[in-house]
Amino acid sequence: MPTERTTTIMVYKFDELDDSAKEHVLDKWREHEDYGYISDCIQDDFKEYLTERGLPTDSLEWSVSWSQGPSPVSFNGTIDVEKFLRFHKRWAAYRMLWTFKPQAWIASNRDYHISVEASCVYDDMENWTAKHEAKVDELQEELQECVYEIAQDMYYNAQREIEYQVSDEVITETILTNEYEFDAEGN
Repeated sequence: MPTERTTTIMVYKFDELDDSAKEHVLDKWREHEDYGYISDCIQDDFKEYLTERGLPTDSLEWSVSWSQGPSPVSFNGTIDVEKFLRFHKRWAAYRMLWTFKPQAWIASNRDYHISVEASCVYDDMENWTAKHEAKVDELQEELQECVYEIAQDMYYNAQREIEYQVSDEVITETILTNEYEFDAEGN
């Protein structure tokens, strides 16, 4: 016949643990925590960031691994050229293209290589000149450079956010806020 026993375990708040036990708690937390919420937050931040700049968000993909190809962020679609240039305070620089409705597209591949194509809608061919064509080329080059820089900024922002979320300070704050308890070894 089974014998009933009662076991008493001493439990401690995080700040009552010794340094070794605290380190054990932090290591275990990082090992077992599901960080999917960080990815969701970063994805939402990226979409807001891109939308503000007139860039597409529908096929947004990104990675923050330490070995990257040319760009760690990939997105495809139509650029809202006017919004993009106004955000970067460059709309006036392309005044000669306004009546020709400048358009641009981003195409990315699975290696995160980003290319930008720009053109204009010119129904009135007699007013279209080599200067306009040169200005479209300039626009395409500027968009390409800006989009690449934006992708790099997004990558570094994501890295910083992940490093912050897995820092001792954030994990400790979460543990203290939720009043988690541990045995003397930090289990």
